[in-house]
Amino acid sequence: MINKRHEYKYKINAAQARVIKGVLDPLLKYDKHSDNGYYDIHSLYFDDIDDKAYMDKLNGVNKRAKFRIRYYNNDLSYINLEKKSKANGLGSKQKLRLSEDEVKLILNNQIDFLLNKGNLGIEFYCQIKTMILRPKVIISYRRLAYYYPYGNVRITIDDNLTTQRNINEFLECKFCPIPIDENAILEVKYDAYLPDFIAKVLSKNLSLIAYSKYQKGRNVDLGENL
Repeated sequence: MINKRHEYKYKINAAQARVIKGVLDPLLKYDKHSDNGYYDIHSLYFDDIDDKAYMDKLNGVNKRAKFRIRYYNNDLSYINLEKKSKANGLGSKQKLRLSEDEVKLILNNQIDFLLNKGNLGIEFYCQIKTMILRPKVIISYRRLAYYYPYGNVRITIDDNLTTQRNINEFLECKFCPIPIDENAILEVKYDAYLPDFIAKVLSKNLSLIAYSKYQKGRNVDLGENL
């Protein structure tokens, strides 16, 4: 069963990020996989021959999905293929564990092994074959992550957002050379409810936005304004 979650995003500047961190530090726990709250994320996003995922986000399509491969910090022993979906304001994510060698096979378009990787692997294989799904852009950034168990609340602050299109450098464990956004992105995700004390923190001088790191990276790639 796929867990669908509420997801909200806010664009904040560096000063706001420091204030929010100062408020949340005594209230919430850091993500258990982080180093004092922080870790780096490197993602390779895929899209089809018509750039459907990009155009769906650009046009505000209600029901949309995209595939990406992601790893954390410099650790290539833990890599996931992810399908990120959104419909009616609720987000969901499916994951499939991949090895470094399997990622290299995908980058070389040697994908038959995906047929033995369960439903998500088969779906990804079919998308590559029928929709000409291909890797489009790398997005890297630093994340500060908090967790609160009641309501399965996850709050993250992403900064140092960067991109590049040289797909061959995806597994080199380094940040991309081109900045996407000088601001940070605050994301709030939860299941059924958001505790009041967290909601009050987030309601102060923050405005909801529709934001996609993939879209921003492709904007740079396509020569659009940041």
